[in-house]
Amino acid sequence: MDVAQNSALLTFLFTDIEGSTRRWEADPDEMRVALAAHDDVMREAIQAHEGWLFKHTGDGVCAAFASPRSAVDAAVAAQRALKLPVRMGLATGEAELRDGDYFGTVLNRDDLDAVATAFDTAAQSTADWLRTEKPLKVAAAAKKGL
Repeated sequence: MDVAQNSALLTFLFTDIEGSTRRWEADPDEMRVALAAHDDVMREAIQAHEGWLFKHTGDGVCAAFASPRSAVDAAVAAQRALKLPVRMGLATGEAELRDGDYFGTVLNRDDLDAVATAFDTAAQSTADWLRTEKPLKVAAAAKKGL
């Protein structure tokens, strides 16, 4: 398969449990349960909004969506169900699927640096797509193997 077959315009959702290091140090057993609950809520919200979870980051997840609206809806649904404070960020752009993970400028841009420190608002790339309601097409290969 060539790169073009594995490339798609997607919206990515990233999560990070606030204060997870402190929580692990204070009560590892409680945090283990809380992390499992976070993972369950995130998985359900992502799948319910037609996304796919492609990576766990220790105290968070990364997911991809064919639509920015679906990503936003999944984030809102998850926030409403989560018992812990969880920062979430979104970014929209083209990415390449390789070995079950995504790579590309959208995942390395400055707005992701902003997302990493202030997860609370959608990255400009996603906000732009939501404002214009542009239809997005996803390469069939984007979901293959995930």
